[in-house]
Amino acid sequence: MDQHVTYHPITDNLLRSYRYYLSSYDGAKVAADHCAAVAMDDALSAQFLGLLAHFAAPTDRPFDQTHGFNIALTQGFFGPYFYINSGQLSTLGHAIAPYTQPWQQLVPGWDMVATAQNHVLSRFSSGVFIPANRVAPLMSDAHTTPELAQALATAFPGEKLDRLWSALLYAHNAGAGLLEAASVVEPNAADLSTSVCFTNFAHCDQAGLQLYVSSQQVTPLVPTEPRLLVHPRWSDPAEPTRSARLPSVPCVTEPLRARRSDLPVEDHLTIDLTVDPPLAHTAVEDIAAHVPEPSSEQQLAPSPRRRRTDYSGPPADSAGNPMSMSTSAS
Repeated sequence: MDQHVTYHPITDNLLRSYRYYLSSYDGAKVAADHCAAVAMDDALSAQFLGLLAHFAAPTDRPFDQTHGFNIALTQGFFGPYFYINSGQLSTLGHAIAPYTQPWQQLVPGWDMVATAQNHVLSRFSSGVFIPANRVAPLMSDAHTTPELAQALATAFPGEKLDRLWSALLYAHNAGAGLLEAASVVEPNAADLSTSVCFTNFAHCDQAGLQLYVSSQQVTPLVPTEPRLLVHPRWSDPAEPTRSARLPSVPCVTEPLRARRSDLPVEDHLTIDLTVDPPLAHTAVEDIAAHVPEPSSEQQLAPSPRRRRTDYSGPPADSAGNPMSMSTSAS
């Protein structure tokens, strides 16, 4: 689905004029006179006449991508049209079919009209055409037919439906039909003055363009203070105290248990920063005199030379013995 869709209120007279521009022997002159009558800018007039010459050339493309599309461009040179981003009546299928008229009925006998498929085929293509006598029924049924109302709300969400309603209302007040087309204009949301347009860009409905621009704008992110990457221990909000228990580290506690036989070893160290009486000098003998003798319960039993144990293996069993260990001589 092409996202750049326009809706062109067009009268039967303008349709007949366009066909005359292409089929009459003096069509180019009549078209030039028409441009002069509406005081069209010389550059726009030259662009319009060039398009007529281009689409008059033989082609094997369908009617929708040739005459159908150029009729939409023709209307854009002489009157207003409405831009709705990603809003296609062609996608409504059978819900919109009762209100449309195929090109085969609108311009019977015209060359190539048999190839018309009457919906948007790709970029640079016309779509469905709502004749003047079916604009009012469509607007009325949109309020009373749930299937049609739901289809319109799905294809034209939010303010897009308002823009479609504006196009229908303009066509109704002008006694005109409404022609859908794709890629007549491809606006640049960053700078509308640099948009790609194949007709008179000044005739495009500004509300539809501004709606597209606002939908493309991204709200800038509010910068936040950078978060410093710190070690998990440092980022812990709880401050450890002197008496806090340090986590058990097997590589430290297990060798101590081995050296002290069956005497349990605390998994934390208690450091007493006070010495009574205070040390007056650093002689080895004096320091030793202040170190209390260990009690009988605290005597360290001499231990034989033991193997160094690697605790990086599997976990211990229920008795506390490693289920499997790898050893190496110290």
